[in-house]
Amino acid sequence: DVVCVAVDPSDSRRVYLGSFSHGIVELYNEKVVNVYERYNSTLTPVTGWNAYVFVSGLAFDKKHNLWAVNCEADKLLSMKSDKGVWTSYNVGAGAGYTGRLVIDKNDYKWIHMRDGSFIVFDDTKYKTVSTAEGHGGLPGTGNCCAVDSKGTVWAGCAGHAVYFNEKTGVNGIIRCNNKDIDQAECFCEVDGKILIGSSDGLTVCDMTSKESFSIDLSKRYSKLTNIIRNGNHIWSSTNNGIVCIDKKDLKNHNDAAIKKPFTSFGGLFI
Repeated sequence: DVVCVAVDPSDSRRVYLGSFSHGIVELYNEKVVNVYERYNSTLTPVTGWNAYVFVSGLAFDKKHNLWAVNCEADKLLSMKSDKGVWTSYNVGAGAGYTGRLVIDKNDYKWIHMRDGSFIVFDDTKYKTVSTAEGHGGLPGTGNCCAVDSKGTVWAGCAGHAVYFNEKTGVNGIIRCNNKDIDQAECFCEVDGKILIGSSDGLTVCDMTSKESFSIDLSKRYSKLTNIIRNGNHIWSSTNNGIVCIDKKDLKNHNDAAIKKPFTSFGGLFI
């Protein structure tokens, strides 16, 4: 199964697919040109299960290095340099079950762990961000994280959506209509606003003021699990299929029209 995608920022014809079977598949002009597994990279199989290489997250840094999260491997993080040289890194939690990867404005790598914590790596050392005292101050177990265009890191947690200060940890908790945002699962940036998908539906938060309001998708389309933008439209997977919203409807009201409902989904990539 393909579970993550990274597009080469210097050449959009080159795309990398992370899979839960054969490591990383490299495409160029929609044709397979490389498959990176145990024999031609530092990626390693699942501990005790040599038939499969799991890659749960992919992202490029500012130096055009491709980073990969090697799920359930002894060394969870691998990097393919701009020159094609592979290096692996021990970031703790060896053989841990991992999720997605994001890279912030400082080129710090944020790995979502399935236990609800995050591992942050700066190329030399790592730190765990979790609910434990002295570890960043997460108000609940983490579900996902994202980086906006200003470099702010956002995290969706059980019961909260938060944003970080790189030095002090959690810098603020987003509330909507004086209520916490329950089970924040996904983020998307649109014209200076952060869209937060959760089990409550869709929340729109201004990136500067941090003021927020909700968009009513009706009870039929709750539990948002993925949001992406394509042009003037925002697409989201929900508990009842895929919905599409025009970005002009992202105003301070709660009656945005659902433009296009679909009835099945597995994930969203554009």
